[in-house]
Amino acid sequence: MDVLDNLKLKMQERRPILLLGAGFSIGAKNSYGINLPKGDELSERLFNKMYPNGYNADYIARAKLIKHNLKELCSLFRSENRVSQRNNVIANIFSGSVPGNNRFHDKLTCYPWNYIFTLNVDDLVENIYQCLMCGTQKSGGK
Repeated sequence: MDVLDNLKLKMQERRPILLLGAGFSIGAKNSYGINLPKGDELSERLFNKMYPNGYNADYIARAKLIKHNLKELCSLFRSENRVSQRNNVIANIFSGSVPGNNRFHDKLTCYPWNYIFTLNVDDLVENIYQCLMCGTQKSGGK
C-alpha cells in the first residue's frame, strides 16, 4: 500500500483534525477583491497605512528601519499605543475573505472535518462554509 492509499484509508477509518496555516489563504481575496497579503506585503501595507505622509518624521524614520519585519513593526505600534489602530487596519485588509478565481479553497468542504483550526487572521474558512450553507458563491469585491 502506498502512502496516499494509506492516508485515504486512515481518513476513512478516523476523522482527523485539520490545522490550517497562512499558506491556505494564498490566492484568496478580501472584500475589495484584492489578494490577501503574505507577511512581507502585510508589513508594507501596515507601514503605509500607519505612517502616512505628514506623520511624525521621527516615528517614520524609526519605522523605516524595521518596516520589513512584521513582528518588530507590530511591536513598534504597541510601543506607540496604536494597537487598536493596527488591529483595525489588519481587520480591514483581511475581512470578507473569499476563495480566489481557481476555487482551490472550496475543496476544503469535500471532506467532513470534525474540527478545523486556523492560525489565520482572515475569515476565509468561515466564509467558505457560509457560502456552502446558503448555497451562494461569493466572489471578491464589494
